[in-house]
Amino acid sequence: MTQDAEFDVLVVGGAGIDTIVRVPELPVPYADSVMVEPIESYVAHTGTAVALGARSLGLRVKFVDFLGEDTFGELVLRRLAEEKLDFAWLPSAAGTVRAVNLVSADGRRMSFYDPRGVPGQRLPEAFYEDWLARSRHVHVCIVDHARHVLPAALRTRTLTVRLPRYQVGALQVLADEGREPVETMLMRMFEELTDLHHERLARVIPGLAEAMAWPAGSVGWQSLGHPFESE
Repeated sequence: MTQDAEFDVLVVGGAGIDTIVRVPELPVPYADSVMVEPIESYVAHTGTAVALGARSLGLRVKFVDFLGEDTFGELVLRRLAEEKLDFAWLPSAAGTVRAVNLVSADGRRMSFYDPRGVPGQRLPEAFYEDWLARSRHVHVCIVDHARHVLPAALRTRTLTVRLPRYQVGALQVLADEGREPVETMLMRMFEELTDLHHERLARVIPGLAEAMAWPAGSVGWQSLGHPFESE
């Protein structure tokens, strides 16, 4: 990653279709049939929202994911093309991820999520490594195959931890007592935590040991949220 990176954000995973069913209330009372407003389907999911949101802020965005070679996948490709969003994808034999969301009049939601998962499926590192190297920030979405990008991301960039201000204040007090910078204390605590759970983590995050041993790895921190108030 360099200061003249081609992309501000690389979004990994999270493309799909949401079908919205508006219901009078949740939970829905049992009935054989319930009359509802017109049912609509939208190109959505977390990666799409992050990518389009970042792009609307003027950031340069690259979006990568699996996609089904089906009608739902065509909807995703058409919408992202209309938005002129830079999207690269690989075909998934299970089809495009989708969800049916029941949305009540007061705004609550109940989602029936169909991950369309293929056991062991993951994006090949050769597919995204060049974009990873040319991006300032990587947003890894909460989908199973996307987590396998984390070791490669950790090998090439700083891990930034965003915390509420009151937690940052508490960390600052502890760091001052230990006469060490907050970043040093966080790195030590993170290493102790990963060492404690190393065997279990290594089983579910391929390449974890190699990533954490990479000499460029470091931890940064930022405050976010509620202000810290001392008594």
